[in-house]
Amino acid sequence: MTVLRYQKTEITKYLACACSPGITIGFTLLVLGIIWFNNDPIPACNPPLAFPPLVSYLWNKCMILSIVLTLMAYSAALVVLNVATRRLRSLPSTNPKYVIFKVQQKVTKSCAVIILAFLLTWCFCHVSMYFVSILGFSAEVLDVYKTLMVIPGMLCYAQNYYIYFGTSITYREAFIYQMRAVLRCRLRACIQKNNSVLATRNCVQTISERS
Repeated sequence: MTVLRYQKTEITKYLACACSPGITIGFTLLVLGIIWFNNDPIPACNPPLAFPPLVSYLWNKCMILSIVLTLMAYSAALVVLNVATRRLRSLPSTNPKYVIFKVQQKVTKSCAVIILAFLLTWCFCHVSMYFVSILGFSAEVLDVYKTLMVIPGMLCYAQNYYIYFGTSITYREAFIYQMRAVLRCRLRACIQKNNSVLATRNCVQTISERS
């Protein structure tokens, strides 16, 4: 629902729906990791290797389940958007609903790009780790592969920003506004800091001259 109605949903409800699954799974895995904690050395500090073996196995299965649910949600959103777009495609450009058609076209494009990027990063990461783990490779090979698969997994964390920045005017304007606000804030803080340093330096110079 949040995929389709993110602009009409209250921000509190939207954040609760979007964050609660990850928080629940993360907290559960954290508790299980504490329960089955061991002190074995690990070659790299990342989730597949830092977890105890059983927790790492459960983590991978939870991630695959989340991948399936995410793909189902995005696929449903894509189907709904395509159906709605086809209904409005035949409208003349003078029709007020034609604007909705153009917006839905862009949203459909963004959704398709996100699905493709998701398949190439997060989905590939976890599904490939699952299949590699059942092929009977040695523990050393599995550790190296899991370490390398962190790279596409990490790419997934930031990909939505770049996708929305490139495909959505609404998000691009919001991101630019945020960046300008951050830069103004940093610049203002920097100027205030420099002014304070300059005032202190002038005060010290004045005291030195008078003494």
